[in-house]
Amino acid sequence: MSPDTDPCLATRNWLSAQRDGEAGNDPNRQAHLDSCVACTDWSATSDHLTRQVRLRAPLAPASVRASVASITLPEPAAREGHLARALLAFAAISGTVMLVLGAVGLFGHSHLGSADGRQAEALLIALIGGFALAAWRPARLAAGLMPVAVLAAAITVALSIIEVTSGDLAFVDELSHLPLVIGAIGATIAARASQPVAARAPVDSPVHAAHGA
Repeated sequence: MSPDTDPCLATRNWLSAQRDGEAGNDPNRQAHLDSCVACTDWSATSDHLTRQVRLRAPLAPASVRASVASITLPEPAAREGHLARALLAFAAISGTVMLVLGAVGLFGHSHLGSADGRQAEALLIALIGGFALAAWRPARLAAGLMPVAVLAAAITVALSIIEVTSGDLAFVDELSHLPLVIGAIGATIAARASQPVAARAPVDSPVHAAHGA
């Protein structure tokens, strides 16, 4: 039966088009809706289904879901994680000891006698504190600490080599910078172990097919 001969079908087609913004007011269809129980029930059911669809969270395509599911952020591997935390903890403890010994003049040397030296000591203390925090939470903190620690260790080692070769300082005094180097190594290992790993998608998966295309 066509909409021209069936007022219920015509009214329901009009309601559907109106919900899609494709139809305006129609007094004839509205009058039928007000008098027809079946069409009134159909309209209420349609409204309920429309609300459910609008409130439902959108479903991503299968290829996207498979790609997201293949990405994991694992805890650091057992060996690398334990090694990194051990190195960071050792750097924090030994660095604190070196600072105290240098301040009292028993080992190494202190820079507290000048403004520039105090700034250098403050940076070293901050790095030692960073090593301690990274040993506590390597997965969260090591990645941010690593670039600064590596750069500070590289510059310190380069300057130490220059000073030792020029005879300005004894090699044994430069060993006081060893905690900084160890901490930089520990931060690097911890940062590397905390990187997210994406599993390779199976050959017949939608992800592989999408990339192959």
